[in-house]
Amino acid sequence: MSQFNGLDNLDIQVSALEATLGDAAVVAASFNEELSTIRTTLSGTQTDVATLEKGLSRGLRKAFDNAVFDGARLSEVMRDVAQTMANTAYSQALKPVTDQVGSTIAQGIGSLVGAALPFGNTGLFGGAKTASVAGYDSARSAVMSASERLGNGVQTAGPVSVVMNISTPDAASFQRSNAQVAAEMSRALSRGQRNR
Repeated sequence: MSQFNGLDNLDIQVSALEATLGDAAVVAASFNEELSTIRTTLSGTQTDVATLEKGLSRGLRKAFDNAVFDGARLSEVMRDVAQTMANTAYSQALKPVTDQVGSTIAQGIGSLVGAALPFGNTGLFGGAKTASVAGYDSARSAVMSASERLGNGVQTAGPVSVVMNISTPDAASFQRSNAQVAAEMSRALSRGQRNR
């Protein structure tokens, strides 16, 4: 009977150990996420520090060149060094803000221009409508020769010309839709080849 009590105690201890290991795994995963966040932050900080270092080095070199080659006084050199440090720190501090404001303004202007300049009757990239080449008829007429438009059916060998006007609020949305644009171009070219 004592063997069974020993096995029961062992079973209880194993269950407690499993629970503890499960909690440790959760803590380790959380710790790993925090380390990843810190690594990303430090990488960005390292880039910022490198830029700051380049700016300071440039300013120090200019100040020492003034002292050695131009005979500037030490007080002027130190003032130049302090001014360079202040300007570099100020530029680095404002860079994220100015980048974000510039990006926001560019996206707003792009959205306004994209909405104001639709392609054909579709609001190409400007709304919920899908991209098209303004229908089969416009693609067909763009690649038809003059004799085909007159209806005499004369086949002429000539280059296929397809014009696509694309307006988009920003480059990223255009890049995301490159497969759609390529598919529409392919369709228009194949229509042109069939109607030559």
